[in-house]
Amino acid sequence: MKLKEFKSLIYREGIGKVTSPPYDILKGEDGLNLLDNPYNIANLMSGSTFEDPFTKIQEWLEKGVISLQENSFILLKQIFDDGVNKSERYGIIGILDLREEENKLRIHENVIPSFVEERKTLISAMKAQIEPVFVVTDSRKLHDILDGISSRMGCDRSYEQPDGVWNRICVIEDNDDISRIKDELRNRMGIIADGHHRTRALTELSREIGATEECFNYLLAYVTSIWEPSTEIGPVHRIIRKWPGFMEDLNTLFEVHDHTTDSHICMISEGKLYSLNHRESGKHSADSFIVEELLDMARKKGYNPMVSFWPSREEAMKEMEGDTESALILLPAFEKEQFMGIVEKGITLPPKSTYFYPKIPSGITFYPMWPEVCHCSSGGRAADS
Repeated sequence: MKLKEFKSLIYREGIGKVTSPPYDILKGEDGLNLLDNPYNIANLMSGSTFEDPFTKIQEWLEKGVISLQENSFILLKQIFDDGVNKSERYGIIGILDLREEENKLRIHENVIPSFVEERKTLISAMKAQIEPVFVVTDSRKLHDILDGISSRMGCDRSYEQPDGVWNRICVIEDNDDISRIKDELRNRMGIIADGHHRTRALTELSREIGATEECFNYLLAYVTSIWEPSTEIGPVHRIIRKWPGFMEDLNTLFEVHDHTTDSHICMISEGKLYSLNHRESGKHSADSFIVEELLDMARKKGYNPMVSFWPSREEAMKEMEGDTESALILLPAFEKEQFMGIVEKGITLPPKSTYFYPKIPSGITFYPMWPEVCHCSSGGRAADS
């Protein structure tokens, strides 16, 4: 990857809770609570009271709510404390020129076209990127490089999101530090952990308007090592509306038993827990393929089953209470070696197969896509120091 420094917007301190969960997991009640602060980043997202988020960002800049930083990287140190265990994760935020061959990020999930269009509309209206795409790389040195810079600089500006997670940032302007980070990432593989829809949206916008809107050629990205102990890869569970003949189709694909502990996949239906063992063991590289196989059986019969996606097992089970018309398919977590094997083989999983966490909050930094401030050279490409 050729990660570049950029002109960023960051919040000034002392104006309350300003970050939010990422757009795709921001939920109704949580979002309403965040809107109590008129400067919270949730105010700029789809469905907020502001009809023109582009103008609102400029107003915030004029009022000093946010400030413009000169060309720099943003170092993000996250501290996770659940009251029992405490850990840290380091990552770096910069921009990637989508026209560079080396910056073609590896994907591991397909996208849902309507979600891509939604992101394109939001980005075009805002003319800014307010949350970075979460990218992992196979570097084993990045952690130590960023740890050393963070220890020297202090990184004391903090945002808490979610509760118990402290996000501390440093603005890195030192050329030597910037060069060390660039050198470590150069020629490294970048894999989209979270943000397939945003990446596709920016890629399409780059092709459609990048020739005249130079800043739309750049993707705001947070890069960390896949080997960071604090990064985990969870599954995304599915609640599926059952169709006539659901159990018959299920038995065609699986050996269905009352719950046992040796099953990878489980199902909750009508308050009962089942174990599902695929009849062709070893056929799939990821269990989400098996769920798609089940859904395809319904589609071939002319049914279009409703599916909702749930990273949280507990929330999915709560949603299922009293629901006799649906089934909850519970999938296992990914091992990192398994995930890397899938990526290296070029396998593309169904949408919403993985859930990388902890997430990167929205509002840690903005990338303003305005010609007068974005990181663009007179020659039409971002300068590469």
